[in-house]
Amino acid sequence: MTTFGTETINCPCCGESFEIQLLTSTNTFGVRTTDLYVGAGGFQPILIVIACCPTCGYSSEGYTLREADPVEPAIKEKVFAELKPQVADGVPPPAGQWAFAAQIAEWRGEPDMAVADTWLRAAWAAAQSARTPPEQEAAYRRQAITFFQRALQADPPPDNALILTYLVGELYRRVGHTEQAEAWFNEAITMAEHASQPDASQIADLARQQRDAPKETL
Repeated sequence: MTTFGTETINCPCCGESFEIQLLTSTNTFGVRTTDLYVGAGGFQPILIVIACCPTCGYSSEGYTLREADPVEPAIKEKVFAELKPQVADGVPPPAGQWAFAAQIAEWRGEPDMAVADTWLRAAWAAAQSARTPPEQEAAYRRQAITFFQRALQADPPPDNALILTYLVGELYRRVGHTEQAEAWFNEAITMAEHASQPDASQIADLARQQRDAPKETL
């Protein structure tokens, strides 16, 4: 069961008070998707844990906001210029709040993996909510692809390069870029042949499935 509490905090960006939701319990008994989303039975935590200041648009996970230091002036300036106008008529749905958080992560110069993960969470939230148009979900996935690819170009590559290579293929598949998806799935299969990690063969099997007879859930 997913449960949460509420708390009033002061925004670390503009200083105004607003209410956030804090997750108190959840589970992993829901659907698992082939883009690596692990769902909960009942209400989905990804729609709860993100928070957005209704005054300026500054967004992050609730627990992070509660403990955050004041936002540095350069980031505050960008938030006021680009996000504040977008909340004039109300905060966006959770997927849009995750997208705000991803933009802020970019402005901060956070690692590519962190930015990619936040864009992916925006896509996951969009998939879990009827309030986000499909084209917006696809846009979030394309952003995630960009930053996952940058992360994979690091020297040395990340320890989880195999599953990330598969994931890029799956994200390409879900936005309709079948040729790119096939190339990334094939790369994951080749990588798995030379990998020593215990789940390499499972990742290779999943890549073959998504290349040849794709499914939406595991």
